[in-house]
Amino acid sequence: MGNFGSVASAFSHCGAMADRQLCLYVFMDDTSCATDKISTFYFITYYDSVAQLVEQLPLKQWVQGSNPCRVTMKNYYVYFLLSLKDNNFYIGYTNLQPEKRLAEYHNKGIVKSTKPRIPFILCYYEIYRDKNSAYKREYYLKSPKGYKEKIKIINLIKNTEKDKFPIIKKY
Repeated sequence: MGNFGSVASAFSHCGAMADRQLCLYVFMDDTSCATDKISTFYFITYYDSVAQLVEQLPLKQWVQGSNPCRVTMKNYYVYFLLSLKDNNFYIGYTNLQPEKRLAEYHNKGIVKSTKPRIPFILCYYEIYRDKNSAYKREYYLKSPKGYKEKIKIINLIKNTEKDKFPIIKKY
């Protein structure tokens, strides 16, 4: 079946089908198994049994007592942090939730490049489905070619009230 990318997936009985096959929905956004009315999805694949479906899933780490309908894949993020000490920005990318990355790494002084400038606040991030896209975006924003776009994002941040942070864009 290949790589699903960073999407949430769920399976359920397909009520519209006469033979009651199982189907795997792969959605753009997190969706519960109870939801059958989805407008955007990547594809639907049909299976004859749950065992056949589970064998095809990229993540086979089912936690006892968890809902096997939910398989969460990784997202990748490009984020902007604002230093409250010097009022400058830091741009990075991660596979962790940006709020978690900020709390567990940047504001604890673990990241060498941000340690002298703590504390930070998360003011903007972009969500990507794959690592390569996020990495290229971070590299682009830090390069001379991406300077104008970085300035647009910084101006957007500066024109937004701090209580409305973070600004989120999905790609």
